[in-house]
Amino acid sequence: MLSFLKKDAQKSTVSGDNNQVTQHIDNRSGVIYTEIKQIVSDLFEQNMLKMSNEATKLINVRRDTFSDLLIANMQTANPDGFQAFADPGFQYSLYTALQQYAKTGNDQLQGVLIDMLVKRTMVGNRELNQIAIDEAIAVSGKISSKQLYLLALIYLTTQQQRGFHTLEELGEYFSSAISGQDFYKTEDRTQAKEEMAHLAYAGCIGSYGLAGDYRSGLRRHYDYALGVNPEMLQMGLKDLFQSRFIPESEIYEIVSKAENRTYICKEDLQSAINNIYPAGKLFENHILPAILDDKVNEQVERLLKTSPFHTLHEIYELYRFGGYHLTPVGKAITRSYIKLNFPSPYQSQS
Repeated sequence: MLSFLKKDAQKSTVSGDNNQVTQHIDNRSGVIYTEIKQIVSDLFEQNMLKMSNEATKLINVRRDTFSDLLIANMQTANPDGFQAFADPGFQYSLYTALQQYAKTGNDQLQGVLIDMLVKRTMVGNRELNQIAIDEAIAVSGKISSKQLYLLALIYLTTQQQRGFHTLEELGEYFSSAISGQDFYKTEDRTQAKEEMAHLAYAGCIGSYGLAGDYRSGLRRHYDYALGVNPEMLQMGLKDLFQSRFIPESEIYEIVSKAENRTYICKEDLQSAINNIYPAGKLFENHILPAILDDKVNEQVERLLKTSPFHTLHEIYELYRFGGYHLTPVGKAITRSYIKLNFPSPYQSQS
């Protein structure tokens, strides 16, 4: 039973089938550290296979490293979540994570596992996110470092990357994500197919069947994440005005509400329009079609010839990213990996 002591006597509780655990948490006294460390130690010793003295010593060092980092992350991200350590489901996932890290000592894997454990303390019991995290923790140690990276690239190239206001911003972010990665230059299509088959076997990805190319992915970034460039926006609003969908005065009001930026992104513009036409689909049905014309396709073709988009196109085509989607398990792993390795200043990874 947990018995954390808190100086201000604030309580939190965890209910089980036949008992209730009452906790008093004090982040300053070191009681959390002592008791959680003991829980981790007992859990590990009672379940871990007996090994040689040398292996046991190494495993114990990794256990202590893992538990120290987990406690530090919990205290920063979710100090109220320590009550989860009394939950059997969480203890099972905690032991699984410890086991995965103890086998390899891989720092990258450790970071991903700890981030997922912290997130697990923030979701409700038996929700899809919790179940997916449990599965992801079990799977993480079964996929290679390169496959972790491939999952991240699938996410970044097939999902909408919101918040980037210019193509230059997006390009800089992608450049940092692919910096130093050249494995794709020596890998053939057969090897790439095997990598993806293993990710599917592990439950991280599912297949769409036919694979689109990176043009569709880049167009998605351009259309929905980057918004529109000022010239195309002006042209679209002019066409809209000439078609008499909205009065000129309201066009000016919409633009003025777009936070007076030097550029206008999709989110700003849509928010401004919704202030005037909250019940309509004016943005999706009229403004986007007026703006997103063949010029976007021309931009996409131009971008595919430049770095880093040319490199992303090569990787995308080699591994057929367009033919796959991330499962909830794959997303749980990927979001933690991206958060730790190349977080976007805009993309939420929660």
